[in-house]
Amino acid sequence: MGRFISLIARAGRIAGYDPGRPNQSQNQQLGQHLLRLFELLQINCVIDVGASQGQYGRFLRAIGYRGNIISFEPSGDDYDLLSRLAEKDPRWSTHQLALVDSDQLA
Repeated sequence: MGRFISLIARAGRIAGYDPGRPNQSQNQQLGQHLLRLFELLQINCVIDVGASQGQYGRFLRAIGYRGNIISFEPSGDDYDLLSRLAEKDPRWSTHQLALVDSDQLA
């Protein structure tokens, strides 16, 4: 089964599509779609849970989103980079915090 999936993934990459790494055209299409959706639904704040190093926030800014971004990232190293990146943006706040769906930790 793994070999089959690998062949399908390779065929997709040959055709110009890699689901793990969207190409420039796919990023542009996604960006245009998100901006239209945000405008239609009047979204002016994005909550980024598990923000890692701010990849999604940077993507939003790159496509022209100017609303608020609130990012949550518990990992110290990732959070340090995220917070340094966001401190330059007055509409992007960060919190070193894990969000869970329960008040009990496993």
